[in-house]
Amino acid sequence: MDFGCPECGGKVAPGRWMCHDCETRYLRLLRDVRPTMQVLTSLTMKTSHAGARCHGGGDGFAPSPIDWGMERLRSELGEWIQTTASNLKASYGLIPLRQWKRIWTLLVANRNSILQLPSVHDDYRSLRHIMTLIDHATHPGEDMMLAGQCPDCHMPIMCPKGAKTAKCAYCDAEHDVETLHKAMNSRIGNLHVTTTPTGASEWIKNEYGITIKRTTIAMRIKRGQLHATPLGDGYYEFPIRELAALADEYHKTT
Repeated sequence: MDFGCPECGGKVAPGRWMCHDCETRYLRLLRDVRPTMQVLTSLTMKTSHAGARCHGGGDGFAPSPIDWGMERLRSELGEWIQTTASNLKASYGLIPLRQWKRIWTLLVANRNSILQLPSVHDDYRSLRHIMTLIDHATHPGEDMMLAGQCPDCHMPIMCPKGAKTAKCAYCDAEHDVETLHKAMNSRIGNLHVTTTPTGASEWIKNEYGITIKRTTIAMRIKRGQLHATPLGDGYYEFPIRELAALADEYHKTT
């Protein structure tokens, strides 16, 4: 029985779990894992730098020799490598993470087997999410903004402010920014998440990789700066658009 690709809806060949285009994009991301881990290692130990430099803390303490934000991203990517390897073969998952290059080599060498895993769609989606967070953290470009979601590969597209067109960094497709904005606003305009201020904080961190304190969210609600409908027992109905705007505001100030 034929079924559409769970990622893009495209045609899936017999015996496969995703369409050929999505498989190609997945393998392209997999190849990028090694150089990305190397960059994160360098940034974690502060032998390289991403974004504008900040000088002096004035609190009397020496700065940490480790960038903990980059270390968190490095740990997430490392966990993905180990988990995917164990899905492929249990013994691969027992290889210590310090030998991540060896694990990555095994993944690439067995890429055809990876595409046959029933979990391939979830593995691909998880890797895309992690790589997107890493890309935003290592290329903070102050003049960049979210244009929308690529209609071809469903990845976020960033573009300079004022740009008329935007090119997807994952599938190289070029799209009209205004069209992307309209599609994004239409998609998220009526979406809500029901949770507490603590849950909203966790939701923003999971979706955008940005930490906003629970107390900050609660204060914004109290001041009317964050529109949320109270439901009782500490729960609110948060419009996704509001949480996305809050995450974008904090992204620009960090």
